[in-house]
Amino acid sequence: MGRQRLTYHVENPLLKVVYRADKAEQKSVQRFLSVDPLAEKYPSWSPYNYTMNNPVRYVDPTGMVVEDPIYGKNFWGNLKYLGDDGTNNGRVYFVSGQTKRDVKNATANGEFYSGDLSSSDEVSSIPSQMIFSVDQSLQSTLSSNKENGGHSTFSSFETTQWDEGPAVTNRDLGDGRREVKGSVQPFVVDGDKLDIDMSNLDVYYHIHPDTQGLGSSTPSNYSRNINGRNIRRGDIPYQADLERSGYNGNPFVVGARDNRVNFYNGRGSVMKVKYQQFKITLLSEFISHLRF
Repeated sequence: MGRQRLTYHVENPLLKVVYRADKAEQKSVQRFLSVDPLAEKYPSWSPYNYTMNNPVRYVDPTGMVVEDPIYGKNFWGNLKYLGDDGTNNGRVYFVSGQTKRDVKNATANGEFYSGDLSSSDEVSSIPSQMIFSVDQSLQSTLSSNKENGGHSTFSSFETTQWDEGPAVTNRDLGDGRREVKGSVQPFVVDGDKLDIDMSNLDVYYHIHPDTQGLGSSTPSNYSRNINGRNIRRGDIPYQADLERSGYNGNPFVVGARDNRVNFYNGRGSVMKVKYQQFKITLLSEFISHLRF
């Protein structure tokens, strides 16, 4: 059977069967009644393996080879699969705006999305394997109430975790104002600052701890007057500095209190998604990439 790009489905209410492109699914038990078009290509996968180690309801019903998935947010703010780019590089893309509409149009026409998926105000991406380090950093922050973070480069499959940040400070600024601040030193490992080629930097992230009113996934963006000079500090200004040094990606913050992932660039926030959905999405893609 030829490779199909149909994603429509038609339901037969009498037989309680949903016809999804090349396959018919029996709704009551969530199983397909016909042979997967790729069954001969991947004989090691039997019906007893479910599909990609997941229940059928969580799987793209086209039965095709898993590509780099592209996700956007639906009306309720949940992640929704939109399509793919026709490659299998172990990445997951998150899009919004016109890019989201273009991906949906390509999928509706039975095509891969061939447009620009480089990082921008509408596009963020992450290697799927990074979720293991991100989740480990989050667990460390939940235990210590200190910031953690890490980064990946294009030349390495591994994610490097940074040294944990210091304890959160709570300073009296006078006039009834206080400053509660957490921090982590980017690219510092075992006490040494790594010399990172910005053109080789893929993605970096850090975790905001849930303590003393902190824990939001909103990237910090503030300034302070020191000796008459306006000193810009925070996540967004730091990212702007890296962009001027040649970095082209979008980093992200995980909020330990609001359980959100917030992608941003040197101009501001790009997209916020629910952490649990973010985690499941990346884990699923990682498993798929390993198998295929």
